This record gives sequence, structure tokens and C-alpha cells, in this order.
Amino acid sequence: MKTFTTYIISCLSSLLLVATLSSVTLTAQSGFQTDAIQYESLQVRNRAGVLSVSCQIVIPQDATPRSKALLIQPVYKTAQAEEILLPHLILNGKWQAPYYEREVALQSHEEYMNTRPYGVATLSGQHDAEPLTINYEVTQALPKDATGVLEMRYYGMDCCDTDPLGLLALTPAKPDRITITEDNLSPLLAAQDEPTKRRQEEIELRINYRFDRSEVLPNYRQNNEQLTALSNALAPILKDPTSYKVVLGSITGYASPEGPELHNKGLSERRAQSIKQYLIAQYGETLFGNLQVIGAGADWTGLREVIGRSTGRADQEDVLSILSADYTPERRQEELAKLSTYGDLLRNVYPPLRRSTLRLEYEVRAFSLEESIEVMKTRPKDLSVSELNRIAHVYEQQGRNADEVYRIAATGNPTNVGAQLNYSRRLLLAGKLAEAWQILQPLQAEPAAYNNIGVYYMLSGNEQLAEQYLRQALTTTDAAVARHNLEAFAL
Repeated sequence: MKTFTTYIISCLSSLLLVATLSSVTLTAQSGFQTDAIQYESLQVRNRAGVLSVSCQIVIPQDATPRSKALLIQPVYKTAQAEEILLPHLILNGKWQAPYYEREVALQSHEEYMNTRPYGVATLSGQHDAEPLTINYEVTQALPKDATGVLEMRYYGMDCCDTDPLGLLALTPAKPDRITITEDNLSPLLAAQDEPTKRRQEEIELRINYRFDRSEVLPNYRQNNEQLTALSNALAPILKDPTSYKVVLGSITGYASPEGPELHNKGLSERRAQSIKQYLIAQYGETLFGNLQVIGAGADWTGLREVIGRSTGRADQEDVLSILSADYTPERRQEELAKLSTYGDLLRNVYPPLRRSTLRLEYEVRAFSLEESIEVMKTRPKDLSVSELNRIAHVYEQQGRNADEVYRIAATGNPTNVGAQLNYSRRLLLAGKLAEAWQILQPLQAEPAAYNNIGVYYMLSGNEQLAEQYLRQALTTTDAAVARHNLEAFAL
């Protein structure tokens, strides 16, 4: 017969092999009341490779049947798939306690040290008795860069058996989470005025043409809708020539991949030229007379993109295989024509490929504050970061929420570090950690971002990386706020 000590050793050695079980089902069947165990004032800190766990474990007196014992095994389960055992607790039932004490007395020193628990207690088994409270505080060295979660695994023991009862994953209570203010974040970064604001406008047109023709027919099929949309897109540039100046422009025509390649190239060029002539006729030679005309030929790239997105097509793999093969354009057409779905390609997939793309590069003058507020409503991309920052500053002075202004500045200027960091401030203050990380992740090598990244990690519960980035920030212009954070977060 196994001794109680043997059961403990067996239990501890097999922890990593035990499958996760439902504690609700098993405890109800076994008489254990693990669901009633509470973990109060829980703190789990990972700092500089050292794990610190502290909490008050509140245990009802009837959590363990009188003839059995409950083993509580804390396990730190890392993201790297390691499981680190922390000191365990043994809760003996009233009738089991003498048996346990006798077995411990018979242990050698080595046996005792191998199985020594964090604490041992005897429960009375009385439901209405005052619960037992154990102050649990341990530290444990961790592998480098380890992060993870804390689990409490339960095992029931008696004189003959050791059974897994389930587990409970623990998360520190929200009141213990760090809260921040603007004092924790890098100051707003000013932006330099752009000497010349140069922007691009790209407009895709799907003009319908008669078979093998290139004339733009406004009343043919849906052409009127397309030309109206074109007019609306160009309206700001056309109506305000003092604010907008077209510098460069091109129009590229595409054909569907049918017929001889040389013919398609010529046809796509003629169709692009016809749109240029339409623009000149409508809006004048001055604006569009210098448009470069490009005939791109058959739009094989567009076909690949359309089919790649059409996951419900039965012929998707066949079409993509043909497009990926090292075929001449003529051979591709022949192979596509062999497919049973070729008729569908001709009717439903090819027509939208007969398109043109108008690209304009233009310069925009600087706007006043009042003008900037109006431009932001319709064409925010025409504003500089400094113009948007001025709007945000005025909004904040007026007590208005400026988050949307900072968002526009960041999304419209993805390479502007200042715009990204200013928006990250707003997201961190709002507790939108996932969105903040989308902004901060590409900036991990940017010294100006070190402090805010450190704050992000602190809010996310990773003190090790928080400390790393905040200490790096000590060498930047954010040294003062980084030092404040290291002290405030006790890092």
C-alpha cells in the first residue's frame, strides 16, 4: 500500500501530464468544494525575469471531505509552453490529518525537502465555520522573456488514490490594474509645416464600351453613373483652382484578357485616350491636356485578384493554377477557354476588368484654421499634420473631444512618427490597448516611442518589457516622464 507521502510525490511528478478536467463536475462527484475557494487581492508580477505571486486564499472549512486531503498546486503556464510549479498547499480533512502527520514524521529529511509544501492546514468540515485564510506570497525565477498565466490545479487524495479535480485560471483583479494620466505619456509632438503639400488622387473608372470600340458613350449602360462619380471626385480641384494645382497626371487603360495581346494593348490605350479627350472636352485643355496615356493591355493582375477573392468559385484553383504557370498570354487564354466555367468568366468576371485608372498629383495651399475645419469634413487628406494638430489644440481648449482629429492625422500620415504617437496617447488614455498596439508595434525601434510602449506593456501586465522600454526612454527626450513612470510603477 502506498503511503501518503508517496501519493504526494506521485501527484507532483505527474502534474504536467494530467489533462484539464472540469472542476465543477469532478468536485461535485468527489465531495470536494474547490469552486468555493476564493483568491483575494491577487497580484501576479513578472519583472526582470522574476515572477512574484501574492494573494489571500480563502478556504471554506468544508472544502475537503473529512477523510481526504486537497492539494492545491499553483502552476505558471508560459506562452512558451513551459509549466513552472510553485510551492503547493495541503488541506487535510479532520480525519485525514493524523494520518498525514504520522507519515510526515516517518519521512527522511530528503523526502521531506522533496515534498515540502508552502503550507499545511486541517479543515474542520463544518459548513458554517469561519473560513481559513492563507497569505500566499512566493517568488520564482523565470526563463528569459517568459510570459504566461497562473493556474491553480486541484488534486484530491486519500489513503488509496490521487485524483485530479480540475483547475482554475487566475487573472489579477481589475482594481489592481494600473491607471494612467497624461503625466505618464510622452508630450504631444508638434509637426513642421509642409513647405509644399503634394497629394495624389486615384479614381477608378469602369466605362462600358461597345464590343471592340473605344468611344466614351455617356448614355451607354451605367456610364452616366461612372462619369457623375468622376465629376464629384474632381469637384474640389475643379471648383477651387486657387487652392489646388494639378502637377502631374496619367490615365491607364486596361482590357479584359481575351483576343490577341497586341490588340488588347492597342485597345486599352485607345480607350484611355478617349477618356482623356472626354476630360478635355468637359473641363478644358489646361487641366487635362498634359495627361499621360498608358495602355496596359490585358488585366491579368486584376483577374488574379478577383479570382483570389472569390473563394466560393468551383474553378478557383484551376484558374489560379493557369495564371501562375509560365505561359504566354495566348496560351493562358487557350487554357482558360478549356474550362467548363469559361462562359461565366466572360459574362461576369471579364467586364469589370475593362477599366481605366485616373491618377492626379496635385499641390494644395495652406489653409487657415477656419478653412481647415471645413476641409477636414470632406477631404482631410488635403490637410497637413500641423493643420490637424491646430484643430485638435483648439478643440481641447474648447473642451471638445479631439480623438477623431488625432485619428485622422495618424491614419492619413502612416510614416509621420509624431502623428502616430499623438494618437497612441489618446488610445492609451482610453484604455484601448489593442488599437494602441497597432499604432505602437511598428515604432518599437523609434526612440520617441519608447516611453509610450513602456506604458502599453505596463497596462498589459508585462512588467519586464515595461521596464525595458522605460529604461531605454531614459536616454531620450522623454527621460523625465520615463523616470516618473519607473518610480510610479515601482519598477
